[in-house]
Amino acid sequence: MKKLLVLKSSINGDQSHSSRVADVIKDVWAKKFRLDTIKERNLAQDALPLMDQDIFAAYYTVPAHEMTGKQIEAIAVSDTLIDEIKSSDIIVIAAPMYNFSLPNQLKNYFDLIIRAGLTFSYTETGRVGAIQGKKAIIINTSGGVYRSGENDFALPYLITLLDFIGITDTTTITIDGVATQPELIDEKHKAAVVQMDHFINSLS
Repeated sequence: MKKLLVLKSSINGDQSHSSRVADVIKDVWAKKFRLDTIKERNLAQDALPLMDQDIFAAYYTVPAHEMTGKQIEAIAVSDTLIDEIKSSDIIVIAAPMYNFSLPNQLKNYFDLIIRAGLTFSYTETGRVGAIQGKKAIIINTSGGVYRSGENDFALPYLITLLDFIGITDTTTITIDGVATQPELIDEKHKAAVVQMDHFINSLS
């Protein structure tokens, strides 16, 4: 049975357009598969340890028997996050654009899971991502419209992060112009529902 991992990162609660689409995806998924195959993490509501010098040192330089309580806890959280994404088939990332980039909570999530030897490694032929055979759906929302990609550092950055750990099959659902074109938002939500409905129902 396929498993779905949903990552929300909006700070706007019930007003979030990205979370709204993610919830619809969950509903369609539950009808095709089962509700108990969905794992959701709300990175804005349930804060993760913030990457800092202590945690980074625990990843690479501090022996396990010398770790502080904070470091032990952070490693345990990181291990759990990595296990979740490795055991999932489809990863849904609700990623609103904040000031031309990703929310801090989502950036921190990737800081916690990108670990040498666990989610990527360097070989004689270059970097190899360890999380392969997955598909990702990126729900990309923004206040403005960036059709040319100018000043949109969020989506390219997120695609790069996924590629770095081995996830190269990505589908993007875009709802832009939330602030500048509010009259078009309902239409864009309907188009997003059609797109993700087709995606999920095409899965075997």
